[in-house]
Amino acid sequence: MKNATRVDTAPADPRNANIMTQYAADHAAWIWHPDPALCSSENGSMVEFTLDFELKEPLSEICQVTADNRFELFLDGEYLAMGPDRGDADHWAFSSLKIEFEAGKHTLAARCWYEPEAMPNAQHLVRPGFLFAAVSEPLRAVFNTGTGAWKVRRVNGISFQPGGWATGRCSRWDVAEYFTPAETMDPVVVLEPRTDNMFGGKRRYWRLYPSCLPEQTRTPFPAEKIRVRAVMHAAGGDEITVDAADTERADEIRMWQDALASGGFVTVPAGTERCVLIDFGTYLTAYPELTVKDGQGALVRIMWNEALHEKDDFRNRKNRSEVAGKIFDSFQWNEYVNFDGPERTVSSFWWKAGRYAAVRVVTTDSPAALSLRFLESRYPLEAESHVEFDEPMLNGIQPMMIRALQMCMHETFMDCPYYEQLMYVGDTRTEALTALSMQRESGLPLRALHLFDWSRSVWSGLAAEHYPGRGSQLSATYSALWPLMIRDYMMYRPFSSDDEFFRLRRSVRSMLNAFADYVNADGLIENLPGWSFVDWVGEWNIGIPYPLVNIGVSSIFTLHYLMSLRAAIELEEHLPEADRILVSYWKSCFDRSAAALKKHFWVEEKNLFADDLPLAHFSQHAQCLALLSGAVTGEDAEKCYEAMQTYSPIAKPTLYFIHYLFDTLAMFGEGGKILDYADIWGDMLKLGAVTTWESPEPTRSECHAWGAHLFHHYFASIAGIRPASPAFRTVVVSPSMGRAKTMRGSYVHPDGMIDFDFVNDSGKVGGSITLPAGVTGSFVNCGATKELHEGKNIL
Repeated sequence: MKNATRVDTAPADPRNANIMTQYAADHAAWIWHPDPALCSSENGSMVEFTLDFELKEPLSEICQVTADNRFELFLDGEYLAMGPDRGDADHWAFSSLKIEFEAGKHTLAARCWYEPEAMPNAQHLVRPGFLFAAVSEPLRAVFNTGTGAWKVRRVNGISFQPGGWATGRCSRWDVAEYFTPAETMDPVVVLEPRTDNMFGGKRRYWRLYPSCLPEQTRTPFPAEKIRVRAVMHAAGGDEITVDAADTERADEIRMWQDALASGGFVTVPAGTERCVLIDFGTYLTAYPELTVKDGQGALVRIMWNEALHEKDDFRNRKNRSEVAGKIFDSFQWNEYVNFDGPERTVSSFWWKAGRYAAVRVVTTDSPAALSLRFLESRYPLEAESHVEFDEPMLNGIQPMMIRALQMCMHETFMDCPYYEQLMYVGDTRTEALTALSMQRESGLPLRALHLFDWSRSVWSGLAAEHYPGRGSQLSATYSALWPLMIRDYMMYRPFSSDDEFFRLRRSVRSMLNAFADYVNADGLIENLPGWSFVDWVGEWNIGIPYPLVNIGVSSIFTLHYLMSLRAAIELEEHLPEADRILVSYWKSCFDRSAAALKKHFWVEEKNLFADDLPLAHFSQHAQCLALLSGAVTGEDAEKCYEAMQTYSPIAKPTLYFIHYLFDTLAMFGEGGKILDYADIWGDMLKLGAVTTWESPEPTRSECHAWGAHLFHHYFASIAGIRPASPAFRTVVVSPSMGRAKTMRGSYVHPDGMIDFDFVNDSGKVGGSITLPAGVTGSFVNCGATKELHEGKNIL
């Protein structure tokens, strides 16, 4: 990225998209290969566009670029950027790149592919196309697709094989064919540059929309962190058994280890099969880059997995750092065949994921010399916030949470990088909160709000369960959480404009109107569409609480609706121009459903809400949502809070939903109790986890960032630092440190950092806290309140 940096382009009025010209990119044509078969939206194709030009003097120019479905952009052979960022056809992302050109001859190259059957599920598509445009009008004739002297050739030698159902198919490269140049020819225009339509006619295909995201990283993973754990001599097939003897071949392991560490080559003799097990020591999402010399006819397959498993069950993994006697298998891999002798470098069309990689090499009549490196790709999230406790375990689990979030942040948030790569509302709410607590930059949390807003067109006003995605999926319980995400963002960060915030508020109004269709005559939610997922509780039905059916009447469904109403009311009330009539109406809806909830589900002798109408099943989930939403208040709330912690049998939350339990503890001034749950994460660490899991053992996903929210609660619930007004303009600090005796750290704020150094004396907290310039607030502890001013405050 030495030659290009992303710059922001302000979104234009989306109502005029595909009617009026709005961006420089509108003045360029969409182009593709002239072969009719390659231009079809039904067929896959891979092409490379090139533009040769000469500059008499250096040039700094902003260019806009996008493609359907993917592109990688190079200048004189050096990688510049990739994209487009995931979105949908009505908000097709383009990147604005400031490119620095030196004087002299240059070649811009864009490798593009359109693979309707091979791409990840989260990737939308319309039809094959590539667009490149200069912002400066005098340069458009040179650079723009449609007017510039762009050429195109077909890229051969690539086929796709079955792989993960959501992460895209695996690729097989015929190297000799891939490096045999196809004929270069003039591209064809598949969509002319836009012209203004004064009659309001909407143009077909893509509606362009600028992405607010920074460029994804693509940096070499430090070779010194890589360990070679085993070398297998015969490891054919997709399932590899690592015998103890394979881990003890010291000379061969050292040979591979030295080559990886130095970036040098290791030679596999002719007529040999080897399989090398690589341990990154952490989780990695990366593009493998393989260079091979000689090795005519050789095969190399690079396979990935999160952990090795025992022979009886792929979820039985025991200690993740142990490999001897275990099985390695994979559905994320690239295979390279038919090497032809000259030095060749090949990579991948999408990053792969896991802690472990297995490199299988099969040579024929000539030896093959291999060099391998891994280019880490992710959203540029770094932990600016930090905290240190007096208890080592609480410090030791932090890297695991930070890494999990990094690995689940790319062009969207993701539930998990290995299995699905889909952005679900429930996952994303906790991930976005954690990201806002970790780093000041907030482009991805903001884009997530908009993506779920755009998803509502698919489900008659409700937010999709996950989005973007070619396969539509609905969870009304997840839809209800989307307004909470907007409220979170409003409190932690300023919106870029009042107009942006108004559009999101307006969308929440529309969604709540759609949700009201499921309020029955009693005021309870009934017959919810889609998958009414709440949590992976063992005795529930695929995450659905009692009565275990999507369309049933559960207190938890109604409580999701009340949480959504509460968030919507707060979105309105925090602004001076709030719609008082609308707020009054929503409050009446809230009061009606809360009263119905109390009437039908409250069990007086237990001081708890039942999950189901027969009053036979109870969960902490229902109590947490009732307390957080304000559905129960006063003395009953106090009784409910106490009862939910002692009553048995009661369903307890797992890694995802425990966030709401932690918020409940903090609400009652007992955030310190969260530390009593920290052993959940400590136990992961003892079993060799490098990222947080999806669920308790036996887990499916080893990297699931909804389990990283404890990092957010370190600051928000234990240090007790929360925004007291929108955009974090004022703060309330109410520490509850539990068993921790000291904690110190820095917490990101839109205007700088909040530094704190707390000492706990049996619940009485002293020390200091320093607020950024212009920020004020209050410190609450043991019933006393102290006003806080900007700068350092002694407590």
